[in-house]
Amino acid sequence: MLFGTIAVAGIRILATQEIDRRRAYIMAVSFGLGLGLGVTLVPEATQQLPDFVRQVFATPITLSGLTAILLSLVLPEPQPESPRAAVVAPMDGEPTI
Repeated sequence: MLFGTIAVAGIRILATQEIDRRRAYIMAVSFGLGLGLGVTLVPEATQQLPDFVRQVFATPITLSGLTAILLSLVLPEPQPESPRAAVVAPMDGEPTI
């Protein structure tokens, strides 16, 4: 219950902030490191999983790598800014159509 309350408070704080590319990278790296360290410090967290899944997720480097891949697929790519069309006056003084 306490973890859920803290998670909801954190999500509310994140929802009020503008998230730019730098902040998104910081969150992604923090999330990956947190999962990797979490599996290392609490190995019992994966004991209830099937053998194959446990072998994949019990290794911190694999879990962090999969998290990075997943987040790179989920996080949106920034839209490139389109250059403004240059307004060029005609050389001979005639209007262009």
